[in-house]
Amino acid sequence: MRQMNKPAVLTLVDEKKGAFYAALTNLRSKTANVVLGTEARVVELEEINRIWSGEYLLLWRAPPNYRGEVKPGSRGPLVAWLKQHLALAQGRTSPAEKDPEYDQTLIREVKRFQLSAGLVPDGIVGPMTIMPLSRASDTDDPVLHNGKGSF
Repeated sequence: MRQMNKPAVLTLVDEKKGAFYAALTNLRSKTANVVLGTEARVVELEEINRIWSGEYLLLWRAPPNYRGEVKPGSRGPLVAWLKQHLALAQGRTSPAEKDPEYDQTLIREVKRFQLSAGLVPDGIVGPMTIMPLSRASDTDDPVLHNGKGSF
């Protein structure tokens, strides 16, 4: 959850093995903010780990036109989004292109970004690459932790 840094709905299990759900809205080193129904709570991570089933629904905003992984040879609006957001994450601008291709140059840039984000640098752009890329280039994306204070 820390690496993805996105709000999530966790499936929790009570002592009678009944499932219930909590929205994870903030995560710190030893505590988390969760919402159960209409009640917001700060909960110790140990308590969450004790009752969490391991299932979750991650809340993240996919880029426009996202239909699945971007792989070598892909073209279209998602490749344009990828080029633009890689440039933003690197502090530069990217010229607009009508139909960019996910070519070897862009693959190298993606692999460098993946490595810097602690991901496997495979060059395949799926949700695990898109989430930190959008976070690095878009301050409006919802996150569990904004980088201020201890994490």
